[in-house]
Amino acid sequence: MVGIAGDRDAEDDTESPVKSSPAELLRPVRGTLGLGVSIAAVSALLEFVPYIAIVEIGRELLRDDPGSVWGWAVVAVVSALLSFLLSWTAVAVCHRADAHFRFTTRRDVARHIGVVPIGWFLTGGSGRVEKAVSDDVKTVHTLVAHVIPDLTTTALAPVVGITYLFIVDWRFALLLIGYIVLVAGLGMSRTRRAMEAYGPAVDEAQETIAASTVELVDGIAVVKAFGAVGRAFDRFVGAIDALVDATTKWMRALGNPMNFMLSALAPGTLVVVISAMGLVQLDRGWIDVGDLVAFLAVGVGLPVSFTKLSRFSYPIAAAGDATTRILELLAQEPLPASPSPKTPVDASVEFDRVTFGYDPSEPVVRDVSLRLEPGTVTALVGPSGSGKSTLASLVARFFDVDGGRVLVGGVDVRNIDQGVLLRQLSIVFQDVVLIRGTIADNIKLAVPDAGDADVEAAARAASIHDEIAALPNGYETVIGGVDGANLSHGQRQRITIARAILSDAPIVLLDEATAHADPDSEAHVGAALSELLADRTV
Repeated sequence: MVGIAGDRDAEDDTESPVKSSPAELLRPVRGTLGLGVSIAAVSALLEFVPYIAIVEIGRELLRDDPGSVWGWAVVAVVSALLSFLLSWTAVAVCHRADAHFRFTTRRDVARHIGVVPIGWFLTGGSGRVEKAVSDDVKTVHTLVAHVIPDLTTTALAPVVGITYLFIVDWRFALLLIGYIVLVAGLGMSRTRRAMEAYGPAVDEAQETIAASTVELVDGIAVVKAFGAVGRAFDRFVGAIDALVDATTKWMRALGNPMNFMLSALAPGTLVVVISAMGLVQLDRGWIDVGDLVAFLAVGVGLPVSFTKLSRFSYPIAAAGDATTRILELLAQEPLPASPSPKTPVDASVEFDRVTFGYDPSEPVVRDVSLRLEPGTVTALVGPSGSGKSTLASLVARFFDVDGGRVLVGGVDVRNIDQGVLLRQLSIVFQDVVLIRGTIADNIKLAVPDAGDADVEAAARAASIHDEIAALPNGYETVIGGVDGANLSHGQRQRITIARAILSDAPIVLLDEATAHADPDSEAHVGAALSELLADRTV
């Protein structure tokens, strides 16, 4: 990371609006999504018409008046066709809303991470961003593009069916609904108890097998070297056995209530139940045969909708969790910007009674004061964890201090525009950071309009030109591609040094830049650093 510019395109100057709820996150697509839901609702209503048509056809046949049968048949076919077309249209509209949602959400995340402190990424923020823009947005995609239109249709169908049955005969409707609710209540109660009893054991077994898998795969070299393959494999097999045992108990406990519900609400069972209820009411003169036909045609299908609704519980819960993580990311506090930024007057660096801790209650550095004069080299020496890298990160304002001040060029870094501050700095870390692109792109990362001659001059100064030129594609070799796969750590480090040389920043921060280098690479890196450090504050 060298000379990162803080400028953004003019169209990105306005921050994304603060979003504190899923409804606000979906606000940009609310209109399109509402249209899709409305179309799905009409589709659900039309989907129910064929059932009414069947009932009316039955009534006509019972009255021995088949004259209207063909009319109802046409109504059934046309409504079914329109329902299908509208259902397809609703899904297409919701997919359009989803595409816009994914674009706006990823754009908002990209804008927001441009204003949060860089240090946030060093403390786990990078993983949260990756999960938000990839996994979480994809999870919400399932909700927006699929669950919402399907849920609308599935939820509306039983409402329409129940309303229709109440119109036919409210007493019969109450009996049928009471039966369905009783069966569902008994089954769900037992299912919940099974989840509470056996779910934690399954989760624990899954965590154990995940840890065993990582141990076996990632640590295979060490495990083999010390002859412990058998023990590691035994632990892996033991974890699988534990998962199978826990899952078997869980499935058995869930299977009984689920089988009970599926059997008690199966179409065949409901035909028997509805017929029994209907015959009693027919005998008492409460309903006629046409009413019984209506309940047989419509009532049998009611539990199907309730069963479908249960399938939406997991994607809805998963989307809720994903939305929460996206909102937490967008709620991350941005780096405070000074209302009246100032420009450094020279390349000096000063710590004025600086205190800082990643947890403010546990300072890593306390009351540190020192001054780095322009053109001098200052080395921080100390054991691991003593705060050397922390002090370097405070110069770049990866974090804001808890007490005191860090000054660059006589100006508190909090009063310097972030882009201006980072253009004063060249940073070379021990952990090399290269972007996926060509070697030339990596060298001119801080100076994107640099010419080929300037890039080559920087590479020569960093003692890496000859090795780049020897590659099949030279400076056009793609880092991360096949051609770039064999670059050593020392070569990659010298590419970052060439990047720093090209940026020509007056202040250089080196964080154990040769820590991972072998003796030969260290000599090359040392020569490259000599070019970089000349006449700079280091």
